[in-house]
Amino acid sequence: LQNCRSAIERSLYFCEEEELQKKPEDGGWNALQCIEHVNLVNEAYIKRLKKSMTLKSSSMDETPFRYGWFGSLFLKQMQPRSRAKRSFSFKAPKAVQPPSTRRGQAVFQDFQVIFDEIETLLEQSQYADLNQRIQTFVPFVKLRLGVILELLPTHALRHIEQAERALQN
Repeated sequence: LQNCRSAIERSLYFCEEEELQKKPEDGGWNALQCIEHVNLVNEAYIKRLKKSMTLKSSSMDETPFRYGWFGSLFLKQMQPRSRAKRSFSFKAPKAVQPPSTRRGQAVFQDFQVIFDEIETLLEQSQYADLNQRIQTFVPFVKLRLGVILELLPTHALRHIEQAERALQN
């Protein structure tokens, strides 16, 4: 999580609003939309994680956490392009496609608040069943809680790099 915060501060936080809003030549998201997408995804998963972690019973399953083949594959494919041998593009579900109307400061403030919440959930996860399955944005696809907790910062880094590329165009 600290890598995500550092990357935002290093490469995006002090950019002019006009730079952040500038559409890249390839027609993709601008830098600000990349970060807003991360915010939207994280907010949605935070709600799901809070719900699943508060429903924990005292008779928690003591089975050690396992990624499973699908969780491992999904995490590998979500790696930022700079770290992945092969990275696939995924079309973002409509619910987490970013609007183009938010201002930079608001998006970055939301990012900080959301990442504070994720840090709290990570601390609480030591008492949770990491093998519990959580619904994703893809219908009929559930991932283990432990995979999703790792997926959130991985996904964020992927889009922070995308935002950096958008600024370079």
